[in-house]
Amino acid sequence: MSMPTVDEAIQILEEEGVNEEVLHYVERAARFHGHICPGLAVGCVASMIVLQRFPPSADEELVAVVENDSCSVDAIQVLTGCTFGKGNLFHYDYGKSVYTFYSRGSSKAIRLAMKDVYSRLKDDFDLFQKVVSGRATEDERRRMWEAKIRNSASILKMRPEEVFTVKEVPFQLPPFAKIYRSVKCDRCGEMVSEGKIVQVGGKRLCIPCAREVGAL
Repeated sequence: MSMPTVDEAIQILEEEGVNEEVLHYVERAARFHGHICPGLAVGCVASMIVLQRFPPSADEELVAVVENDSCSVDAIQVLTGCTFGKGNLFHYDYGKSVYTFYSRGSSKAIRLAMKDVYSRLKDDFDLFQKVVSGRATEDERRRMWEAKIRNSASILKMRPEEVFTVKEVPFQLPPFAKIYRSVKCDRCGEMVSEGKIVQVGGKRLCIPCAREVGAL
């Protein structure tokens, strides 16, 4: 296997001088995500900044709004307790490395905007293109992954203020997650959340079925 295991990746981070406290967070995130990469490192830094201000969310005490769907969001889910499943993680598809956290308990909110971090990393673009095109050897794939891990170490060793601009923003109370019962789509027969049902000609349809009949 050309991609280093999580244990091997952690060892590389140790060799690169990432401190033990940070490694604890990164390992938790990596066990969930499957590997260590710069995106995950960014999410870990964001989470550590947040956890210095607010406790992790067992339920919906903390709410996160993320403006991308990158690897960073997996770290945020694992470390802060803001998850899609609990309904206290909202995704806005803006393609921006921006993360806003609302604390119901303190009625405070902070917004984290990533600085131009990636331009400071050493990337072998030609090697990356060779890997994604499927032309790379196992050794080249391994070298690419090890470079990703070393770049992750560079991010994790930066001061938080080098990675993010952090500012308090007005607190807007996010709604609690709504829980709907599951009902059967009248067309395909599959179960769907009642909150996502589309009424078409007196029938209750799921979104894919509504699209198939031209209702959406």
